[in-house]
Amino acid sequence: MAVFVALLVMREWPVGITGSLWAVGTLFAAALWFTRAHFRPAWFVVGVDRRVQDESDVALGSRALVVSPSPAAVLASARRCFIELQSAWDAGDVERMRAHTATEMLDELLQELPNRGSGTNRTDILTLHASLLVLECVGTRLVASVEFSGMIRESVDDGAKPFREVWMLMCLDAAEPQWRLARQQALM
Repeated sequence: MAVFVALLVMREWPVGITGSLWAVGTLFAAALWFTRAHFRPAWFVVGVDRRVQDESDVALGSRALVVSPSPAAVLASARRCFIELQSAWDAGDVERMRAHTATEMLDELLQELPNRGSGTNRTDILTLHASLLVLECVGTRLVASVEFSGMIRESVDDGAKPFREVWMLMCLDAAEPQWRLARQQALM
């Protein structure tokens, strides 16, 4: 009976508001897409409990979502990743770079490492500003886009230079986030 009433309301009510059957069909198609799509805007939640009831919810792959870390915690981890990855790059330490990058990003860095020159580099990070652009859950991973800017000095002979980059960081476990660089784009 409830289904019949719902169908009747869906059939009659939108036509009265919109005035056309085409608009009703469009609204219905959009609602159907939202209910079946894997991606949904944060405001469109259909029967998903946003809290994890217990650890078995995550282990069983249920639709319960893990609460993401705070933006301040993400930015602190992102800054730490930036500084440690820069230090590993300067030292040419592949294992430390591996600890802070995704596999594909490490491959790109290893291709560019010989162009850096032999020996160790020294990069002074004079100022470092980070702003969180996006923090979202993609599948089972957390993904954060962070814009870094500031001043760096790459050699004693050169002066400080401004930089601006966007880093996409990913995290496999929200409970103990270990953020890794997945992509990087220099903006200036």
